[in-house]
Amino acid sequence: MSFQLPRLLAQKIQRAATRARGSELKLQGGVDGYLREYLKAFGIDYDPEVNKHLQISDYSTRGRPDSLFGHVILDYKAPGVLKTTAGLRKAKEQVVDDYLNPACSRSGTFDPEEAEKWAGVLSEGKELHR
Repeated sequence: MSFQLPRLLAQKIQRAATRARGSELKLQGGVDGYLREYLKAFGIDYDPEVNKHLQISDYSTRGRPDSLFGHVILDYKAPGVLKTTAGLRKAKEQVVDDYLNPACSRSGTFDPEEAEKWAGVLSEGKELHR
């Protein structure tokens, strides 16, 4: 494995953000493509669920995560949105309230063991937030 791969992936994602010109959908398409290519080098078939309701036992989320791969929720924002404190706070609240908390709850009760299985990732192509 090359130690250059993470740096190259970061550069490609930043270029995708530049090409997206403010479009979350274009950013998502570019980043998902680069993740597919990158993870293939590790034998991982990256084929995320895209814009589908998160269905967990007896609960369906009210929103649709941009991409869901296993227990990782990826939410893309237009480049620049996460630079402001208010934009970052609002985006984090969306991921936590709409996706992670419901995924980590069973019959309305938060399950810490289930929470250990999930991660939320926010990206606008320039910075990554978890």
